Amino acid sequence: MIKDENLRRKLLNSFPKISDTELKSISKEHMPQYVIYKQFKPGKYECYCTKCGKWYINDTSGRNYTYISGHGKKGICLECGSDVTYLAKGRGRKRVYNKENFAVFKLKGDNVYLQTYQIRTFFTDAGKGDFNFKTMDTLYKIDTTPYHRYVFTPDGAQKWEHWGHYSAKEEHYVECWEARKSEGEPCFGDSIYANDNSYVCIGEECIFNSCLKYSLSAAKETMSWPTVLCYIVKFLCECCKHPNIEYLLKTGFGFIIEDKLEYRHMYGLRINWKQNDVKKMLKLSKKEMAELSCTDSETLSHYYHLRKLDPAMDIVQRVKYARQIRDIDTLEVIIKKTDLSLKKALHYQEKQRMLLIDWKDYIDQCVKLDYDIKDESISRPKDFYTAHERLTKILEAMANQEKQRLFEANNRLREDMQYVDEELGLMIVLPKSIDDIVREGKLQNHCVGGYADRHAEGKLHILFLRKISEPETPYYTMEVNTKGAIVQCRGYANNWETRGGKPKTEDVIEFEKRYKEYLKKVFKHTKSKAA
Repeated sequence: MIKDENLRRKLLNSFPKISDTELKSISKEHMPQYVIYKQFKPGKYECYCTKCGKWYINDTSGRNYTYISGHGKKGICLECGSDVTYLAKGRGRKRVYNKENFAVFKLKGDNVYLQTYQIRTFFTDAGKGDFNFKTMDTLYKIDTTPYHRYVFTPDGAQKWEHWGHYSAKEEHYVECWEARKSEGEPCFGDSIYANDNSYVCIGEECIFNSCLKYSLSAAKETMSWPTVLCYIVKFLCECCKHPNIEYLLKTGFGFIIEDKLEYRHMYGLRINWKQNDVKKMLKLSKKEMAELSCTDSETLSHYYHLRKLDPAMDIVQRVKYARQIRDIDTLEVIIKKTDLSLKKALHYQEKQRMLLIDWKDYIDQCVKLDYDIKDESISRPKDFYTAHERLTKILEAMANQEKQRLFEANNRLREDMQYVDEELGLMIVLPKSIDDIVREGKLQNHCVGGYADRHAEGKLHILFLRKISEPETPYYTMEVNTKGAIVQCRGYANNWETRGGKPKTEDVIEFEKRYKEYLKKVFKHTKSKAA
């Protein structure tokens, strides 16, 4: 933003005017054009072309004519030869609407002036009225709306946004241009939910004769030109803010600017914009610049990290590792925990051909087991994958032991939930291990196995409903919540007949009712003991 308010006002008042004729010409050149036609005799059509603005008769019996295939179909104008779309007067679709955003560049002295517009074209046909040049103003309309103004000068860039309001004092609609503190790509739309950042550049070649000509020429030679055109406004704003961008572009570091334009990850790169010497801007030596030019932002960022970890490493070797490593933060964590040198860590990772994240996972496992990770025989085992797999199995066994301990501890609290109903010949049995619950789910063809961990932790209770005559054979499986309410009681395949299950029997339904009353007494007694 240009801080001098007087200069801002002077620049705003000096904007080159863009006439309605010029805007209409832009719309005809870059927006869809139409031939509006009406049949007045068999095989004869009266036509009007929106591109050239001429009337003509399309007579299919003559030598010079075009076949009009129908409303909305493609064709050409007989007068100007332009590609057009046919629109029928009095037939077919009654409304055709197009809109396009444009950024119009103008040069005034060394300064570049940019004005953005949204141009809309309407074809509205009520189906009534005559078809002649007098009625074209009602049939086909062009509407233009200004959105932004930018000026790019050696003193900086400035952006204004167009807005308006109804003034009760002046009793009419008041329009004005409001200066913005930050510049950026223009945004077209009536609300924050309907934004459009696309636009067509008009007259951008004039920039090559302005104060920004060297930066833009360097960008055209070293960067992807379609990318520059796509973000031309942001690029020009950056050039006004940092004129030394030109030096980065010419020395092969344009990828930094390209990533910045496309809002890519910058990996924490910091540029010293106060310097005009690229070596000082990037804090690189001449040899380092030769090795790192034309790489990418991620490689450059990793190079800085590696140089900080081991300043003595050879530049070529450091660049090689900067290209290979894609998880530098993980590498730093490993080195910090194990006190290994950068050279040893990189050599070991390269030799074992493993991912750094897997190595970090192995180090974390060693910490959990209280191993001395400063010992290189532990932090750098000869066979990494075998050592990692061994520790994984040890930790899994420890976790299973802990789950089983919790399981048994909570089962002691569940002993009162066991119940026998000799009249119905049914009983409640407690599972003895996590494997019992998993096995129950497999035999019963339902998902109770997924509840095993929560049962072990005491977050719910899984109970087995068995026949007294067959205590080891799965019959029904019951879930009870921590308040003593029966959540579900399912048999084989969740009692779904389509999957081989059977409807719940009367004796099971009666058992649920009796067991529900029994649980009320058990949990009431448990609450009174806790109190």
